[in-house]
Amino acid sequence: GVGFGAYVQCFYGYSNLRDPIAYADFSFQVSTYMAFGVNRLSFYGYRDYGTESHLMEGGEPREKWYHVQKINTLIKKLDGLLYNFDWEGLYTNIGTGSFFATNEAFEAVKNDVLKDLDGVKSFKSKYDSIVGQFKDKDGRNAYMLVNYEEPSEVKNNKVTMTFEDADG
Repeated sequence: GVGFGAYVQCFYGYSNLRDPIAYADFSFQVSTYMAFGVNRLSFYGYRDYGTESHLMEGGEPREKWYHVQKINTLIKKLDGLLYNFDWEGLYTNIGTGSFFATNEAFEAVKNDVLKDLDGVKSFKSKYDSIVGQFKDKDGRNAYMLVNYEEPSEVKNNKVTMTFEDADG
């Protein structure tokens, strides 16, 4: 299929956004992109001046560089799968332990998300989650689950999926 790419933000830019510095920041961005069917990523980290970047300083890797390296190593393990499945859509779920009854990001895409997951009888999570749904040429389903919480608030999500036609 055709590649669908995105830039992973490695700096806060010229806005009020916080600077992504932790591994969780990069993991959240990459996982979210992948749930949306992105299969080509670029890590944008240049500055407007000189030879410095947001990933390197004085020719030496910054801590962020190591986070990006770790993410790329994990993605490489999925290499054989990424192009074997076609993205079908995104499913959103407000977690049972979420502080708010709605999620602003989910509200922005509510008319464009899947109402149900193909092959899944039920889905619930402790915190807000998104699920990318994919299908291969033989009609088999695959899912990319993402804990859709603010990455600086380290919250381990508990997810329960019950599959249709599953034994046990």
